[in-house]
Amino acid sequence: MIELQRFLVSQLKRIHPRVYLEWAVQGASFPYLVYQLPTSSEMNRREDFVLEVDVWDQPSDGSTLYLQTLTDRVDQQLNRLTYTDASGWNARFFRVSRLMIPDPDPLIRRRQLRYDIRTYRRDT
Repeated sequence: MIELQRFLVSQLKRIHPRVYLEWAVQGASFPYLVYQLPTSSEMNRREDFVLEVDVWDQPSDGSTLYLQTLTDRVDQQLNRLTYTDASGWNARFFRVSRLMIPDPDPLIRRRQLRYDIRTYRRDT
């Protein structure tokens, strides 16, 4: 659903300017956000998506303070968010998990937020 992706990018770019779908471009400057919608399921007039938002940083001093702050801002923006679009669909976001995912490179830090998104359409 392209409308959902446009909405997601607009929400994430309110928090941080570097937002990528699926993976960051080679040589991307840290920190950045990567989002994915790896799966969806449809039932009646509702389609549910899983959203994964990965927050990446490579702090020169090893501190995760900025990474945690950025992750908190993403979660504050998305968790329990309800959105209604003028074209006739709406979405509700619910956080499922918040994870600390180790990277093979000990200098890189990663956090992941997962959400269930329930979308409803009037036109179906």
